[in-house]
Amino acid sequence: MEPGRVQNRPPKRINKSLTNQIALGAFEFLLLVLRTASAHGLNHIAARKRHPLEIIIWITAVLCGCLGAAHLCLSTWKRYQSSPTVISLERNYLDWNTTFPASTVCPLKKLEDSLVAKIASEKYQNTAQDETAGLLLLANATFHTFDKVEGLKNLSPNHYQDIIFGAAFNFTYSVSNSNSEASDLLPMITEFGICYTYNSQIAAYNSPSYWKENKWKLFPLVDVFKGNPLEGDIFVAMMEMNSDLQVFIHSPQEIPESASKWFLSAQKHYLALEFEALTIYSTENTRGLSVKQRKCRFLEESNLETNPVYSYNLCRSECRMRLGFKLCGCVPYFYRNIGKYRICDIAGMHCLSKYKERLIKLRDSKGNKQKCHCYPTCNEINYVIQTDSSIEWLLGTNFKYTLIKYPRSRLKRDIVFGASDLLVQFGGTVGLCLGCSLLSIVEIFYFLTLRLLLFIMAKGNL
Repeated sequence: MEPGRVQNRPPKRINKSLTNQIALGAFEFLLLVLRTASAHGLNHIAARKRHPLEIIIWITAVLCGCLGAAHLCLSTWKRYQSSPTVISLERNYLDWNTTFPASTVCPLKKLEDSLVAKIASEKYQNTAQDETAGLLLLANATFHTFDKVEGLKNLSPNHYQDIIFGAAFNFTYSVSNSNSEASDLLPMITEFGICYTYNSQIAAYNSPSYWKENKWKLFPLVDVFKGNPLEGDIFVAMMEMNSDLQVFIHSPQEIPESASKWFLSAQKHYLALEFEALTIYSTENTRGLSVKQRKCRFLEESNLETNPVYSYNLCRSECRMRLGFKLCGCVPYFYRNIGKYRICDIAGMHCLSKYKERLIKLRDSKGNKQKCHCYPTCNEINYVIQTDSSIEWLLGTNFKYTLIKYPRSRLKRDIVFGASDLLVQFGGTVGLCLGCSLLSIVEIFYFLTLRLLLFIMAKGNL
């Protein structure tokens, strides 16, 4: 043989013969499956001595059945994913207690003037009068008033929180309710600065101490103030407060945010609010669904960057924070500092003030809603203020809110189409279209694993 010339070999015939054997074996296995499978119509396709027209008709029938089953099963799956719950009305109002709302009061006086200068001088070597005046403006600044903040040129924005929390105004009060001994108000950081909350289940996660200690753990849910029609009217009264206030009424599992409605309780005035309540609660069965399915989140299902618990307003506040960072490259001091976002200096706050309408209303530049992906809470209570009145009062600033009418109905979110219903629906659809049961899936798995292996082994021994 001449060098460089490749010798002709016959493996092509061998490969062709092997290919034919594999094709023949695959055809035999396919016939075996068609003749023994439980799905209707398959045995007619593989039956002996059938006219080609019959085979075509049965193939068409089986394909139509598969397509019909796939379409109906897909429709059922979409229903399970999009609307497996139903909200129904309950009227047995004597069987439940009505949750009394939380109230948040934000003193308009935020800082002790003497403490501001002392802390700035001792910790940050800063005694300038304009810095002290700037901190007093900063403590009361919100998205509505960031443009009024001045000074603070020599103070790092990373120190804003420490000074404002350390020099917080000594807010005094006395609180009572109609049922038992009242608990104390809890300090809480909001978009309105330092505020104080009564009857809240999430205030602890927004307290200065919780943030300062860098905690993320969940606490057991605290008991909240409740009442029922057998107890008569119930109320909470906060008396002898030493500052005029912004007052918010909200659910115990919520916080106030920039777009929340508030009432002014002026100094040496008595503010009285009367309200009604509407409750939407979710059964324990709904916890087995995904958030997207039930379209709500429970308190412990937080997806937030800055808080281990979830609420609708917390989600909106975080969305507002991210939008502010996108527009101006910084966030206000009253958000939890997780090291990801730069704290706004004076220039940053003035930038935020230019977009205050967008930030407060959470709208984009075209006026459309900002995509915050905030679901409502699964246990939601809405309170509607029926009457509000304010009169002069010599004994300090006072505030009282009363449940004037117990709700005679409430809304319940429950599963109407669960996983078991999905399984039954799938089984019925497959039985209708293909004449087989869900056990046929086991049979298909058997054919594609053990039976196929035994068939190959039997062919190999021949």
